[in-house]
Amino acid sequence: MVPPSSTSATESFHRLTLEQLETLCEAAVLRDGGSEATARALARATVAAEARRNTAVGAAHLLDYLDALRHGRLDGAAEPRITVARAATLTVDAANGTAQRAFDSVAEDLVRRARDCGVAVLSIHRSFPAGEP
Repeated sequence: MVPPSSTSATESFHRLTLEQLETLCEAAVLRDGGSEATARALARATVAAEARRNTAVGAAHLLDYLDALRHGRLDGAAEPRITVARAATLTVDAANGTAQRAFDSVAEDLVRRARDCGVAVLSIHRSFPAGEP
């Protein structure tokens, strides 16, 4: 009788570096219909979550985005746009795309507004549920 082990003979594990994971995630989003900007945003967010060991919104959560892309619940080519801009406030319409992509589209402007005003507020609407900004 063979004692039980933590892995069976058919199981195989391969550890990826964070850079490899990011490349793999980006390729998967592109394959399933995401734009380059959406793929970059989701890949960066996935890797950031994994790096912090927040696996609930890491690589496992990316599968939800891929499913949504394949089934049309997420517009992978959405172009976010600012709908309201005040001195310290930005409101962004994500156009049924990802919150991560919407954030990336205004991040520099948001930082500039925070420096100018001492504070800045960002509101994103009409986005696919966010995992990790």
